[in-house]
Amino acid sequence: MPRKPRIDQPGLLYHVIARGIERRQIFSDDADRDFFLARMGRLVRETGIQVCAFALIPNHFHLLLRRGATPLSSFMQRLLTAYAIYFNRKTGRSGHLFQNRYKTVICEADVYFMELVRYICLNPLRAGLVENIGRLADYRYSAYAYILGNRKNDWFDPLPVLAFFGGSRAGGSEAFNEHVIAGLDEGERPDLGGGGLIRSLGLPVKLTRERHSFDERILGPGDFVEMVVASHEDRARPGDGVAPDAIIAETCELFRLSRTELASGSRNRKVCAARAHAIHAMAERCSISKSDIARNLSISLPAVLYILRKSYGSE
Repeated sequence: MPRKPRIDQPGLLYHVIARGIERRQIFSDDADRDFFLARMGRLVRETGIQVCAFALIPNHFHLLLRRGATPLSSFMQRLLTAYAIYFNRKTGRSGHLFQNRYKTVICEADVYFMELVRYICLNPLRAGLVENIGRLADYRYSAYAYILGNRKNDWFDPLPVLAFFGGSRAGGSEAFNEHVIAGLDEGERPDLGGGGLIRSLGLPVKLTRERHSFDERILGPGDFVEMVVASHEDRARPGDGVAPDAIIAETCELFRLSRTELASGSRNRKVCAARAHAIHAMAERCSISKSDIARNLSISLPAVLYILRKSYGSE
């Protein structure tokens, strides 16, 4: 059964997780991590999306994002594609770097914001990338150091996080630090890694006759789920107005193919993967019809519909 399409709305809080294909490393050294953060910073400045927390682990990353006017799908597509092109050039590989599509979970901020920030910030410590909480406080690949004020850049603003912990920079920083330290012994938090009924109600949960609205895409109480889903159903799927030709050029660079090869109709595995990538990218980022996608890629409309139906909204 295909998964539901993503819900992509301004103002919502998203926990985003992306893993390397076959759980392979996507960050091999600090140069890779620096490139990723620099690219993300550039996109933050261009789109107005707010980064509330982040953590880079060798084979995956976590982001806590609040969407602005720009669709989250556009932000993530641009970030992941640019990084994959960089990494492929550096390592001499081609094709997809990330496992399937990135995972997004919409989170109810009043209930989960502080827990998610702590969970994400502590990931490098739990992964053994730093020795202790003191080292994490200066680690530049987790938001923890930036929220504390130990590190700074021109795109991460700690004030929205500190506002949840007392408002002022000094008082909020101290309260935030105490909150993080209090969670050191929690270990893994499967309840924060997805949506649905069980996670939203908490673990363990007792079965009752009471009805609860739930959705696998959303982590939050029933009334929040109902509000988000109702709003989503009233909206058209967002587009970013990107030219199809730009998507084709980007795809050819990512997969190291010529435009002729991409449009050849070949059943070669690499060409098929590139074609599917371009279809999804155009569907998410170009304000064009599915028929126009087919024309731009020199394929049939049924082929476009098949690819989108097969994996649309999968994470």
